[in-house]
Amino acid sequence: VSAEVEEAKATLETDPENLQAINVLAYNALLTRDLDNAMQLVDRARAIDPDDPDVHVHLAILQLSVGMLDRADTELARAIEQRPKWGRPRLWRGLVRMYQNQPELTIVEVEAALELGIRVDEQGFARQLLADARNPRPAAPAQAPTRLQQRHRSPCLHVCTVHVRECFAQGFPGHQVKHCAAHACLPGRSAQWHHVLIFGPMRVLQHRW
Repeated sequence: VSAEVEEAKATLETDPENLQAINVLAYNALLTRDLDNAMQLVDRARAIDPDDPDVHVHLAILQLSVGMLDRADTELARAIEQRPKWGRPRLWRGLVRMYQNQPELTIVEVEAALELGIRVDEQGFARQLLADARNPRPAAPAQAPTRLQQRHRSPCLHVCTVHVRECFAQGFPGHQVKHCAAHACLPGRSAQWHHVLIFGPMRVLQHRW
């Protein structure tokens, strides 16, 4: 992956409108939690080709990060329609289904992604999603929860950022929103893949698509 990223950077130095290179860097930025850069790259790619399947997937991930599940689902459906034998959008739609509390459909989507073929790092994510869907874990009891935590804690796997968005809508200060998000999520999840979903919204919410 690092070699692919370096090659994309080099390509953009001589060809700043190269959509493939922009998409490589956008996906890498999403996975490494560099949301500011990811948003800029996604906007840049959309300006070149808003109907590109990669663009739909990357936009879906950003929308997912702020709990816009229906919009993310729509973007992923467009990517699948345009490139039906591509595993990546099926993988991320599996995550959407998980956040919609539909573990059976999560399994269908993730198994389809694995069958179609995905990257090695995505395979690890897929295995974790399958494990979560087949063996849902209850939330750990909170120690002396605050009123904010009690209001926004979910007893089942639910998109953390929906709680974050609600907190912002109700005018809670930023530091409380971050605290709320940390306590709304289930323990034992992959920090690498869920960091975007927990802490991303504080920047992403102000972005308009």
